[in-house]
Amino acid sequence: MMSIRFQEADELLERLPDIELPGWLPDGLRGWLVAGLLVLLALLVLTWIGERLRAFYYRSTAYRELGRIRRMAREPATRAVALRQVPKLVKKTAVALQSRPERVSGLAGEDLLRFLDKGSGRSDFSEGAGRLLLDATFASDRRLEELEPEEVDELLRLVAAWIGRAHA
Repeated sequence: MMSIRFQEADELLERLPDIELPGWLPDGLRGWLVAGLLVLLALLVLTWIGERLRAFYYRSTAYRELGRIRRMAREPATRAVALRQVPKLVKKTAVALQSRPERVSGLAGEDLLRFLDKGSGRSDFSEGAGRLLLDATFASDRRLEELEPEEVDELLRLVAAWIGRAHA
């Protein structure tokens, strides 16, 4: 009697249609389009995150270097050496943060100051404390050593603000 019930249950199970579980691959064109869009979106997000991380790395490195320069610039004996490093730091940071570094690598003098003004949205480099970048490049050590500490601090604050606003 029990074996008959098992046979009936087996027959009933055989009559049921098979259920197909969804697989890993999408069905049809619409599924492939959605999958492709998701992969593209993931690549765009990863690229965006990579650019942000790269910019963060260069900014943090520039801030550390600027801190070292600031400590050196406090002493009149090392002020000239410190100030000569500021234009190099600015240029190196600008090149690293630009998507087309060849636009920046050839800039010098007034052209560089205008570029920095454009990035900051103000004219502090070409008309303000940022002009000391030209002195740091071309002036004598004696001239740099005679600068007032307030002038040096203003330049370094301006450079720090530019680093924070520079676009990647």
